[in-house]
Amino acid sequence: GGVSSLITWFFSLIFIPIFGIIAAAFVTLVSYISALILMWYFASRELQFAIDWKFIAKSFVASIFMAFGIIWFSPVGLLGVVASIILGVIIYSLFIFLLGALSKKEIIFLKSLLNFRSIY
Repeated sequence: GGVSSLITWFFSLIFIPIFGIIAAAFVTLVSYISALILMWYFASRELQFAIDWKFIAKSFVASIFMAFGIIWFSPVGLLGVVASIILGVIIYSLFIFLLGALSKKEIIFLKSLLNFRSIY
């Protein structure tokens, strides 16, 4: 919290007057990455948890394909943005499924959601 806020404040003072909104985006990214690293460090000292790097890699690959699909679609206007969100969900879901990122238990759960019957 505090350290990443100081990083944001410091680098914003230096880079935003020179580079504008691009610097603001980059400074925010650096701030979030520093917060992630610090939280990871302190949490790993107190909590023991396993990180599924294989799933993270599959999610990253699916995200890359989704991003390229949205960039290729190049949405314009509100309808284009809504359509690109739908396209992004479809592409991401497709690649998560094709890469085998979901377990059988998760697939069964998703199927049960699709077969949901109204209680009325």
